[in-house]
Amino acid sequence: MIGSLFTAITGLQGFQQMMNVVANNIANADTIGFKSSNTVFDTMLSQTIRGAGAPTAANGGTDPNQVGLGVEVSQVSPIFSQGGAETTGNPTDIMIQGNGMFVLQSNNGLYYTRNGAFNLDANGALVSPSTGMAVLGYQAQGNPPTINTNAPLAPITIPSTYSSYSIAPDGAVTGVSSSGTTTTLGQLALAQFPNPTGLQAIGNSLYIPTLNSGVSNISSATAINFGGGTAVTLISAGNSGVNSPSMTFPSTMSIPAAMTTTATTIAGALNTGTLPYSYPVTSATLSFTMGTGGLSGTPTITVNGVSVPVTSSSLAAGVYTFTTANGALTLTLPSGVSLAPATGTQTFTMNLGGSVGATGAPGTNGIGTVTSGALEMSNVDLSREFSNMIIAERGFEANSKTITTSDSILNTLVSMKQLP
Repeated sequence: MIGSLFTAITGLQGFQQMMNVVANNIANADTIGFKSSNTVFDTMLSQTIRGAGAPTAANGGTDPNQVGLGVEVSQVSPIFSQGGAETTGNPTDIMIQGNGMFVLQSNNGLYYTRNGAFNLDANGALVSPSTGMAVLGYQAQGNPPTINTNAPLAPITIPSTYSSYSIAPDGAVTGVSSSGTTTTLGQLALAQFPNPTGLQAIGNSLYIPTLNSGVSNISSATAINFGGGTAVTLISAGNSGVNSPSMTFPSTMSIPAAMTTTATTIAGALNTGTLPYSYPVTSATLSFTMGTGGLSGTPTITVNGVSVPVTSSSLAAGVYTFTTANGALTLTLPSGVSLAPATGTQTFTMNLGGSVGATGAPGTNGIGTVTSGALEMSNVDLSREFSNMIIAERGFEANSKTITTSDSILNTLVSMKQLP
């Protein structure tokens, strides 16, 4: 009887958790871009009373006798199905039709969302009004302006000088002047993950990658100081020009020769740089091509201030492989390293292990399209949630009845021996 009490307690806990999930789904029935979750149960350990027996010439085999010891919630899995469309008429309201997530940038890195209720700030940047994070895409460059989807991501900006603007299904942003002249301003970018259900929700309808979601093909902005105290941007998420080389994931960073006009030797504190990153990876390979100077020693690598052992290295090629985790990676080069002369190019390559998803313009690489003037509604199915609520309620009630029945049986056992 004692065992049935504890088994029923696991049922109470499981159905209470299911009720919590149902309550959250119903509470977010009107949340833009919300993805409902489903509760999955698994059996717990079973007590084996008798093991299985093999068949013999005289008798058949016997099955094991086991008694289950309860239930556990094995997973609360989000359902990334398409939500319905709500027409708003506001051009900065954008809905994703199909796969993909908007990419937002803050000072702490990149975040992802299906909530496309955006506004323009005072500078004309397309932002999420609840967080102030900028919406990233590809800025138009050149004259006439054109879009290069291989360029680093940058905030989408719509200057106030244009009387109106439009956003096409492929994410192209076009400004219209007062005279009717159209100008390409940029193009929205969407990120797609190998396993979107592995993303971690952090509030404000935002998600971040995890070890099981994979990572999108996006780099984040950071800087590192090498030589003469000059800041060299190794990873760029929107800057362009001589001093801002681009980097994608897996990453190859090429620093233009114009960064250094003569061969320079790094010495002292100037040979240390920090690369903050937030990719959910477990391993990485750094490769260095330092112009004609080459490498004269092994770099020192730390993550979050903890030294990381180099598991393999090739000094001549400047290739170093190590195991790491998310955080701030600090690279210290040996003092004898020479930077490339003006005629050469310094190249740093970081290949991070892990599954990589697609990132690009809407309608490419399996990524969905966008619709301006509409929002994606929550995918919560209220009829399903109310059914699950009944199941959770009855399951909780049945397990509580098991406890009271077990208690009644225990009371009967106790009363079998009448006290004098």
